[in-house]
Amino acid sequence: MEFVQAKSSQEAEILDFINYVFSQSKVPHDFKKLLPFVYNKDGFSELHFVAEENGRIKGTVALLPFTLRVGNAKLNAGFVGSVSVHPYERGRGIMKALMDKLDKKAQEEKLDLVFLGGRRHRYMYFGYERCGTHLMFNLNGDSLRHALYDVDEKGYGFVAFDMASDSQIKKAYDMYLQKQKFTAERDLETFKEKAKSQFAQGYVFTKGEEALGYIILSQDNNIEEMSLEKKFIRPCLKSAIIKFGDCKAVCPAWDTELFMELQEISEGYQIFSRNMLRVYNWERVLNASLQLKQKPLKEGRVLFEIENAGTFYIEINKENAKAYETQEKAEIKLTQEQTVRLLFSPVGMFDKVSDEFFNWLPLPMELAVPDGF
Repeated sequence: MEFVQAKSSQEAEILDFINYVFSQSKVPHDFKKLLPFVYNKDGFSELHFVAEENGRIKGTVALLPFTLRVGNAKLNAGFVGSVSVHPYERGRGIMKALMDKLDKKAQEEKLDLVFLGGRRHRYMYFGYERCGTHLMFNLNGDSLRHALYDVDEKGYGFVAFDMASDSQIKKAYDMYLQKQKFTAERDLETFKEKAKSQFAQGYVFTKGEEALGYIILSQDNNIEEMSLEKKFIRPCLKSAIIKFGDCKAVCPAWDTELFMELQEISEGYQIFSRNMLRVYNWERVLNASLQLKQKPLKEGRVLFEIENAGTFYIEINKENAKAYETQEKAEIKLTQEQTVRLLFSPVGMFDKVSDEFFNWLPLPMELAVPDGF
């Protein structure tokens, strides 16, 4: 069996293969509709490695590179997707060989970090761990009756992206640029493509004909992303409950403005981590994440060693927050998976080592559903 970079002539076969494998184990999948910004265009073969035997694809994996904007910082990132092995070929080490290929490519392309959506214990073997602190708020009739009863929703409405005017889409895009602080960089066309897929739909929130911002609503009635000025958040949420019924709103931990609104009007909430993460450049990733962390942070300094990655200081003072590598010896020693869990997930606060990190944790690492692969 060969494990090679996919060829452009294999794109139709790759698409058929991943549609078949994912539809076998889950709900029916059509990747052209599910991820149009990748699979509805030519050239996606260059993202894929394939396992080939006797002229047939037995497995594939893809790495989608992107620029991750974290506040004012930018990181070289990737997202692993379309990890699939033919049901008849499992147990032969195909996934491991493909993931090894992908790991080498991530290093060659000097990616700072790579995300992945999938089963935790399956991908921990490849150096990934759960990350991100998302809050999911429940919005229902009680929210209308008790928390939103005095909010005037008259004149407000929603227009699906594919029915919105160019000027309405442009306003929604401007709000995306203004409000989303942890996001894959999206140009206008990619913004529109990511707002409409097999499992989600983007809506421009309007008053009359004027666009105010947008939401992205999943087929499960989860508001996965929203970008609005603060004064329009409550009218939008009330209008959403009225139009779409009981729903849930996802809020990344870094978005304190949205959090303050949702925690007052929701019936309850859950905290969860969505993606898995592997870090390749700890210094760059830590510095970007620290810049987005909400102030004030307690002043201090902590030294820790990350296995096979180096020893680092995180230092917070009145002027700035920074992380840097050092040759000093550290008493705190962590594996890379432990470090992700400690610094970038909600469970880190329960680790006794977290006391050494003052009030800094968790650090932001919340990638929204539209940026998944």
